[in-house]
Amino acid sequence: MAVITAGDTGAADIQAWVDRAMSDTRTVVAEDDPPVWVARAAIADGCMGFGTSETEALADLRSALPEWAALGLKYGDPVPGLTAGSAAS
Repeated sequence: MAVITAGDTGAADIQAWVDRAMSDTRTVVAEDDPPVWVARAAIADGCMGFGTSETEALADLRSALPEWAALGLKYGDPVPGLTAGSAAS
């Protein structure tokens, strides 16, 4: 499968990719005062979500992933797992 470009990317492709990315996430609690939850998706290196609870951090990550993918596509960076026909997978 060929990696899609910004011009080929539809909302359905991005949403399907976000759903897959959210299926493999990790959360940790930073030892700050007050504690901060940090969520990461394995497929989106460097994209993180933050919150005062695990649920909030995961929701923040979900909202950050489409922007992370769009910026990668815009600047020609690889977006692992975002391929032509992603919405159909």
